[in-house]
Amino acid sequence: MKFPSSFSFIFFFVLFGSSARSLSLITGCTTVAQEQSDIQALSSMVTAAHNTVVGVPNAGLTLTQALALHNSLVNLDTAVEKVISDIQAGCTLTSGEAAALAAAIEVFLALLCDIIQVLGTKKAAFQALSIGVIPGLILQDVKMLYADLITFLNLIARVWGPIIPIRFLLILIKAINSL
Repeated sequence: MKFPSSFSFIFFFVLFGSSARSLSLITGCTTVAQEQSDIQALSSMVTAAHNTVVGVPNAGLTLTQALALHNSLVNLDTAVEKVISDIQAGCTLTSGEAAALAAAIEVFLALLCDIIQVLGTKKAAFQALSIGVIPGLILQDVKMLYADLITFLNLIARVWGPIIPIRFLLILIKAINSL
């Protein structure tokens, strides 16, 4: 399925919205150490979601596993939305702070892109479930996350400059189009 570029920005935003605490450092304009601590908290959440996605079997998916994945994606989306809200609240970073933040963000952006790519490889497992609404529910979660992530990347580029490599956006768009 194909999504417009604005949809992809929204998806990035959703992934980062569920962790309110992890983003508070970004908007709180405290120290780089505090910002890195918040990013580390968000990174831990992304890692947990990644582990959930990777743990989904290619065949024999249970309803419990599918619902756990749904909950993980929704929580991640909520965290992305929170990060977006925090960034919009405003914080001016020095170039050094922006570079430190970008390095931390790059780590979990790679995992976020992998989450989408791995979900694409497990499409058959979702379609094999006896409850037909589950594949649509997971796809809806992924679309929301994708849209928020795109919003997140656009916001970062607008507020802090092009600190995040475009390769993540390209990987994300390719991955979402494979679903």
